[in-house]
Amino acid sequence: VILPTQHEDLASVGNSANEILSKFERVDLLINNAGMSYNPDNIENVSLSAHGQDLAFTVNYLSHFLLVEKLLPTLSKSDGRVVHLTSTFHWKVDGSELIPDGDYGCPVAYQGDPGKRSPKHVVRSYGNTKLAQIWHSRRING
Repeated sequence: VILPTQHEDLASVGNSANEILSKFERVDLLINNAGMSYNPDNIENVSLSAHGQDLAFTVNYLSHFLLVEKLLPTLSKSDGRVVHLTSTFHWKVDGSELIPDGDYGCPVAYQGDPGKRSPKHVVRSYGNTKLAQIWHSRRING
């Protein structure tokens, strides 16, 4: 099933997860492929989501995190798999700008400053979203 979701809006992601849970008793495979990046040559498009987070962090990571966490009990019932499509950009950052949840071990916020609107921010923003996806994948796979 392909379910259109507005990944920049976490309420839309939550609604999509609820719709899946209401229609299906099991989920065998979840592929997270939503993604965006800023154009380093046009840094005026760097922006925040409605939730006050870096827009790329919201689309590339927080939306996937929310969807997986809401569906995880159903995925677990069927030994389901989660696939996060990511990139090698995680090598360009060290994770120091990610704010982890102490109990959960996964990033919950990105502290980069989109107001700087610099090409360096664009690369760091995207790289941190990819690193956060990898951390989340490692946590859910034990």
